[in-house]
Amino acid sequence: GGGRWDGGRFELRLATRGVRLDALHGRLRPLRPAGEVTLAGTPAVQSLTARLREGPYALNLEARHEEGTLQVGQAILSHGGARLAATGRVELRAPKRFVAQGSLRDFDPSVFVEVPSARINATLEASGRIDAPWSMALRYRIAAGSVFRSAVLAGEGELRLGTHRLEIPHASLLFGRNRLYAQGAFGNDQAQLRLSVSAPALGQLDPRLAGSFSADGWIGGRLNAPAFALKIKGQALRGPGNLTAERLEMRVDARRGLAEPMEAWASVQGFALGG
Repeated sequence: GGGRWDGGRFELRLATRGVRLDALHGRLRPLRPAGEVTLAGTPAVQSLTARLREGPYALNLEARHEEGTLQVGQAILSHGGARLAATGRVELRAPKRFVAQGSLRDFDPSVFVEVPSARINATLEASGRIDAPWSMALRYRIAAGSVFRSAVLAGEGELRLGTHRLEIPHASLLFGRNRLYAQGAFGNDQAQLRLSVSAPALGQLDPRLAGSFSADGWIGGRLNAPAFALKIKGQALRGPGNLTAERLEMRVDARRGLAEPMEAWASVQGFALGG
């Protein structure tokens, strides 16, 4: 690498070869990308660019800092035709507002990290503020053609988070034959967040699991005074450690809050652990 300073402007160049990414984290693939990283600018404005590559793997990054704002013009991680792309902006002065967008196109995280194979097409948008009272709005959409562990993956939703509150206008996730849905709010005495899980094929989520599971309920109130009601059912359940349960049913009713007596009922048949 090298660098220079000329008339109030600087430029630093760093050539990289054989950087071991798996030394940063044990689950990263043993990649050794090579390329160039450049930092340039003036005391008022700075820019960073990076171009790293190994075979079909590539990382392109462009970022800029000016007047208390950090802008990521592009961050692209690719492997052949598959790619993860992101842009964003964060204000470094209070209240530190931020906005970010990201997209995945035929993206398989297993080529970078030791996780199950997938092919994901999705978009993500986030915005909010970092300083107290912090807040964040999040939108996601998992598009057609997405799969994980050979199971169809789909969903979309919108979430709004803040100090002691959560709002979910709608959120859904489809994983093979398994579905999750949430809608509502949590964080005040009038709020109620409804949850529904239907998982007739647990083995699609994790090969160590088997059987069917469902849950329906709601949670309301405030973080320091929650109220909730929940119904759970399971059949032919199998889990790690040779855990089995031929039939499981449970009901919990704490709609008056944890400070008051709650109602609970459970039935388990054919339970075993180990052996």
